Amino acid sequence: MFSTFYRPGISLIDSLPYSLKQNVRAEKVRLRIKATLFKSNTSLQCIINFTFSRLKTKTMINRNTIILLVFSLAALNMAAPPPPDMWAHTGAPGEVTCVSCHNTHPLNDAGGFLKINTTPPITGGLYLPGQTYLVDETFTRPPLISYQCSTEIIDSTGHNTGTMSITDSASTYLQTAQSGRICLWAGYYGDTLIHCRFSWTAPLSGEVSFYAAGVANDGLIGGSRGYVSTDSLVHLKPDNSSALPVLSNDGTIEVYPNPAKNLLRIKTAGDEKVLCYAVLNINAQTVKTGSTINGTISINDLPSGMYWLQCFTTESKMQVVQFVKR
Repeated sequence: MFSTFYRPGISLIDSLPYSLKQNVRAEKVRLRIKATLFKSNTSLQCIINFTFSRLKTKTMINRNTIILLVFSLAALNMAAPPPPDMWAHTGAPGEVTCVSCHNTHPLNDAGGFLKINTTPPITGGLYLPGQTYLVDETFTRPPLISYQCSTEIIDSTGHNTGTMSITDSASTYLQTAQSGRICLWAGYYGDTLIHCRFSWTAPLSGEVSFYAAGVANDGLIGGSRGYVSTDSLVHLKPDNSSALPVLSNDGTIEVYPNPAKNLLRIKTAGDEKVLCYAVLNINAQTVKTGSTINGTISINDLPSGMYWLQCFTTESKMQVVQFVKR
């Protein structure tokens, strides 16, 4: 029995002692794996125990089969963020992209794409000051099944602007990169199309630019493998003519009681869930944002009055309803 420490980006084969490494590469071993996953402050890590024994028959185990077996048992480890020096390779001003390391294919090579989408949509190069957006970055390159994305949102001076918030704590992380900027990283494994979702509350003024880059590969990460895709929304200006949001509810969302005093309850139709919400006052100012807790929102801290509630759902919809705080 041999135990080894494994972190994404490091070859499993290269982590073995020399003698065992030769056996694996000679494809003359039988492999039993027991994986134990645990989460540290910086990454999701994996301790893998190997048992090797000589085969008594001439049956051969293909080396790629061994590695894919390991990744199938430790697939959750693909959602672990890389070291900080690998963050923020989004192509934003002053930065490279992931293709600086993953250079076996041209940047934005045909066959896949990364696309930044927002709810409500950002159109005409204008954003709504103080508005909370659900950002949905769609990334695909079939038949590959491993995806990692990095996103930065900055102002004209190169500093972070607005507030990014995580809506999927299992797959997304916020961390300060070596550039000093906050970067959102996301990792997914097992599907050929992924949605990296998070919320962003826009600043009250100033120019805004989104930069995103992602790496898609077959699960055997490390070295120069992978296809790199990028997307951006740049030089967005504030729409100072914005008014209160238009009420829109297709029946997906029900809010009660209304009026409410302490807690506002949200009921959704079918399997649809509320990822995050924003509360606006009658002056179109965002006064509260967050995620629901067991389908409820605490409104104890809000003064009495009328409010607009924007709910962002798992179907990338924005439902807008009114409620009254007693």
